[in-house]
Amino acid sequence: MKFILSSTLLFIASFAFAQSFEGTLTYAVDFELSQNLMQKGVAKQTMLKNMRTDGTWADTVRISYKKGDYYVHKNTTPKSWSIYKSKDNKIFGLKDGPDADICTVLDASVDLEKYTSGKKPTVEKLDTIIKIDGLKCNIVRVTWNSGTSDYYYQSTMLSIDPLLFANHVYDAWAEYLKISKALPLRIVKSTKGEMTVTMKLVGVKEQSVQDQLFAIPTLVPDKKLNNAKTDNPIRMRIKKG
Repeated sequence: MKFILSSTLLFIASFAFAQSFEGTLTYAVDFELSQNLMQKGVAKQTMLKNMRTDGTWADTVRISYKKGDYYVHKNTTPKSWSIYKSKDNKIFGLKDGPDADICTVLDASVDLEKYTSGKKPTVEKLDTIIKIDGLKCNIVRVTWNSGTSDYYYQSTMLSIDPLLFANHVYDAWAEYLKISKALPLRIVKSTKGEMTVTMKLVGVKEQSVQDQLFAIPTLVPDKKLNNAKTDNPIRMRIKKG
């Protein structure tokens, strides 16, 4: 796996992208539990089994980018995926299984922690330089009350125009891209008192992405699906036929 990734990164590094990356990135995902949870007797394998059973864990994530849109596929059981449409500035979450007729719609113009706590996350480029397969990478850290997200990137690789995602406030994605102007080679998300999830880039496929990958089904409101106090995200019914 390391050899494949190293070869892929060297191939990409030999090109200076004049425009934003279009294609698919594949990440391998793993996690480690915090000392706090382990001291409480929580075991990684038990948690992993539970997350796989309830369909919330994916050890592989594929993200396809085209202009200002992206498609995220997770190898959960049942299958789940999400689509960001820049023209709507919304993230549409879909999945197979019992809830296949429901779509979760998240407004990407809102940072959820600021929405609930009133506190905006901080975004900063760290002084630290980390080597990933021999490549010197910078780090952008996003800090919330609940934890941190570290984005590792190489400024000459996987270039992207930050203006394409200028309105993507959710997850501080727009702020990260303003600094990096590149897609991440690694993402490390740590939640205080819980776990650290690491996404490592293991595959890159530069290609033309078909428009139909970003197709959203016709959605209709259903008040019965939204009994929570928050209005972001909301759940909508997928229209049949």
